[in-house]
Amino acid sequence: MKIKKAIIIILILLTLVGCKKRHDDKIPISSPDITYNSPYDGTYGNAGKLEGTTIVVSIFTKESSTGWTSSRSDKKSIETILDKLSSATVFLSKSAAKYGKTLTFAYDWEKYKDLRYEATFTENLLTSGGETYTLQSEWIEKNINAKALRNKYKADNILYMFYINTDFKNSIKPWTITHNTCGTCKIEFSNIYYRYEGIAAPAGTIAHEMLHQFGAPDLYVSNKYIPQEYVSYLEKNGTKDIMFYINKGSSIESKFTDLDAYYVGIGPMPSTVTEWKLGYNEFSN
Repeated sequence: MKIKKAIIIILILLTLVGCKKRHDDKIPISSPDITYNSPYDGTYGNAGKLEGTTIVVSIFTKESSTGWTSSRSDKKSIETILDKLSSATVFLSKSAAKYGKTLTFAYDWEKYKDLRYEATFTENLLTSGGETYTLQSEWIEKNINAKALRNKYKADNILYMFYINTDFKNSIKPWTITHNTCGTCKIEFSNIYYRYEGIAAPAGTIAHEMLHQFGAPDLYVSNKYIPQEYVSYLEKNGTKDIMFYINKGSSIESKFTDLDAYYVGIGPMPSTVTEWKLGYNEFSN
């Protein structure tokens, strides 16, 4: 009997050691048939300001040259993605809190089974300019019942993340199509190429792309909001702003700045905007 009890205790301890503690917001679950009237009306795409309840829909994608398998290595990679996604949600929630906003997430597909999908495309998705927007956005419309998910999780925002199992030789960096860059795009999503330029996508990359869906622009390249003069200034003087700088690994050393807060709609306009003649945030229109 003592031997049996000892074995049971050992098994319990092994189970506890194998369990990873992830950030877990307590999200109230409702019926998908009961309409949730969010204060956000969808004007700026599927994600509005960096506040409220956000669900993250993860889409593990097979395309013409890559895919996910049931191999041990792929299972480990998928588990690592979940851990990095957890780190990203913690970073964003803490960042929003500094500006007096409450931001909660439902993302853990091991707990919320309807937040993980698998998609198959015969086309090549290894592109850098968003050429596959129509293809991927139509897949989302056809396969994901966004209204039911919003109702169930009382969600104000939905983030769509496509994960593509590229190898280390891949040179295409993750990118995001957003309402403020596309203009007419109501469905926003990110393509996370799991490996690129010799590294596995860090947690900071996931947080960076998520922030794009909330309206934050890149700071390392000129765009409709950020002139080249300001990019050059940052290149010369340095910054750890997450829209400019990302460190490797599962932790996030980057900073969420007043400029980021302004662009995602939770902070006042900093003097940097007028000083450098940056574009106004999308919520100012």
